[in-house]
Amino acid sequence: MTEDFQAYSDEIRRQHERAQARARRAGERAAQLKQWLRELSVRGGSYTVAETRARDAAERTEEAMQAADEAEAEARAGYRRAAWAVRRAASMHEQAADLGIGDVQRHRRRAEELRAEALEDDRRA
Repeated sequence: MTEDFQAYSDEIRRQHERAQARARRAGERAAQLKQWLRELSVRGGSYTVAETRARDAAERTEEAMQAADEAEAEARAGYRRAAWAVRRAASMHEQAADLGIGDVQRHRRRAEELRAEALEDDRRA
């Protein structure tokens, strides 16, 4: 059961990393496009096609940045859900230890590990 939580948590981490990378790339593209627009405005009105393309690219970059923000928000929500699920697993291990089911020390250690993992998920959320 805890393996499922670990796999879920790993997937959330990967989604978060991808969202951060998309946001970084979108920011870089936006900065580059702003620079191009400044250069075009200095040159004058003879570059209308280039200006149009630059504006279109700037709009696409803005859309990409918004998508990256949404992906990051989804990743944070995923971390919150993962933290909740991991806390439940920790609670189950603690209850098993309290009831003397199986290897009590192992249950207590695993509960501690899971609580630490939940704190890390909370931090990422």
